[in-house]
Amino acid sequence: MTSTTNHASRHAHERPTGKTAKGPGQRQDAHSRGRRRKDDGTRRPNKRLGRAIHIDCPEECELFFANLEPFTQNRMRKLREQLRRNRRDMGPEQANAEWIQEPLNAWLSQLDTRTIDLDEENMAALAVGLNEVMSIRDALIISLIVDETACDADMLMDIVSRPCTRRVSKSVHHLLSEAFDDELGPDRARCQAGLMMLNAMAKMVPKPMRAQPLAVIAYVLWWVGDSRASSYALQSLEVDRDCSLAAIVLRTLDCGMEPACCDE
Repeated sequence: MTSTTNHASRHAHERPTGKTAKGPGQRQDAHSRGRRRKDDGTRRPNKRLGRAIHIDCPEECELFFANLEPFTQNRMRKLREQLRRNRRDMGPEQANAEWIQEPLNAWLSQLDTRTIDLDEENMAALAVGLNEVMSIRDALIISLIVDETACDADMLMDIVSRPCTRRVSKSVHHLLSEAFDDELGPDRARCQAGLMMLNAMAKMVPKPMRAQPLAVIAYVLWWVGDSRASSYALQSLEVDRDCSLAAIVLRTLDCGMEPACCDE
């Protein structure tokens, strides 16, 4: 069980509650990948509206979702096989880092600007990573519920590539504990942008790949005290009854457990 599920599960029980990878796109060289986030203005806007889609523009968001086109099973299968091959050839640490660097940078840029029009290539890479590598899932969760000043892009890359090291494991535990006890809670607008992108992802991927994005949505909704958390957790379990994160969300809800920001 990974760090985020460990954290929620622990509270639920304790309280009443070498080679160069062929990534999804063209990758950077080994000296530059995964360490510094760049915001060079090259993020592709929504091709139908010609501009970025901000969370405060409901009509444009509605149009964005209405125009989403699903990924084909063949496309996602090829990406999944490619990531698995990379992990075999280079080892999980290097392969995970090379796979996620550019998609994670794009994801963080969207969160920073409170926009949701993540381009298809990065969306597909994140969806595959989310389903294949639990540390990628954990990094996306942490990017939403932990303040970005406390966990920057470098730390997220460490979470993805070296999740089991003592330093990273200790840091993640500290970050989640601090966030859990924070009465102000996470940035709601940042969470909204991330949740909308995850909803778009769940609509675009083939059904067997929907469980993880739905479970992440459920977890973040539980974290901010949103009553829709149980609905998303149940939707996730309908797709995959073995999804541990969704099951943990339901268990914590049954126990009445919630972060400090949800206290009345």
